[in-house]
Amino acid sequence: MGQQDFDRRADDAAGGATDDGAPAVATPTAMLAAYRVATLAIGTIGVVVCWQARQLVYYTPYGPGPAFFPLWLGGLLILLAIGLFAGSFVARPALSGTLGPARGARLDLVVTLGAIVAFALLIERLGFVLTVFPMMMVLLLVRRCGFGLAVVVAAVASAGVGYVFMNHLGVSLPRAPHDLLLPLGL
Repeated sequence: MGQQDFDRRADDAAGGATDDGAPAVATPTAMLAAYRVATLAIGTIGVVVCWQARQLVYYTPYGPGPAFFPLWLGGLLILLAIGLFAGSFVARPALSGTLGPARGARLDLVVTLGAIVAFALLIERLGFVLTVFPMMMVLLLVRRCGFGLAVVVAAVASAGVGYVFMNHLGVSLPRAPHDLLLPLGL
């Protein structure tokens, strides 16, 4: 019995219509095809990242160059995509009946995307620490983290990462307006 026969029998078992007689929105075969296309898209992103990283210096006399992380992360994306794609032929992945996220996950998705956009728009104006702190607070609170813990984690992460990068690693991060946090070394 081939993969197509298996897929067809799974479609028949799932039924061509919902309980109220309406046609099914997405059959298991269509969902499996969408899963495979998504894994190919992940692999394609990995290939593009690796291709672009080739134009950068991999290693410098001081250590890893600007191509180091993109090349390795692109390679990991490619390996992930190959594993997921091959695995979809070996064992049928458990897929939900819809392509979109569950209702609770939609809020997480919208808030996360909003935080990313806000970060990109505000980082140059407010500086690293003053942008990362509220972004982390919002993301932690949406994930139902306690308020006190969210404040501590966001403060330590934003100020700690900013301090280490600026003072110990020599990485220039955007500063707060009017050097507001300069007395703290940020």
